[in-house]
Amino acid sequence: ADQLNSATDYVEKRRRSLPAQTPVSKELVLSRLNRVFGFLIVRVLKATNLTNKGIGIVTVSSPYVSLSVGGGQTYRTASVAKNLNPVWDEEFFIPVAWDQTSLELHVWSFCKISDHPSLGFVNVNFRDLQHGAWHHRREHLQSLKKGTSKLSEIEFEVYFASEVQQLSSVETPSSAEPKRLTSFLR
Repeated sequence: ADQLNSATDYVEKRRRSLPAQTPVSKELVLSRLNRVFGFLIVRVLKATNLTNKGIGIVTVSSPYVSLSVGGGQTYRTASVAKNLNPVWDEEFFIPVAWDQTSLELHVWSFCKISDHPSLGFVNVNFRDLQHGAWHHRREHLQSLKKGTSKLSEIEFEVYFASEVQQLSSVETPSSAEPKRLTSFLR
């Protein structure tokens, strides 16, 4: 409902500010209407070769992943205790606003006594991906401080639905058998 209200507000504002029936006004309205609906399904699978940022010589990082779209609400996996090759296998269903284009997956090291140090991140422009299809990705993490590529990798799957019909049944990437999103649609 919020996405539809936002689209309606956008169309009304643009219709009043531009001369009627100009090619520019039509293009603006159509481009906005193409982005009315959007949901991401993200499966955070695992990471490999993470940098150890545990405190002290014998402490090993306990990584977790935070997910956010356009600086909005943040989602988070569980921490995997003392593991530089963690497996999460967690799935998130994320509503997407019309102006959001980028998904950030950020790996952190859980720490009880100080700020959680970054182990790296990756950004994915999900609107550039084929809509209504799973995309399996394995990407090198970027250093938050240096902005350089690390040896550490994160493996995840992302599905961007830009139409309601694309959510009625979603095929898993490894099989042709549809998987209903009942856990999210209840």
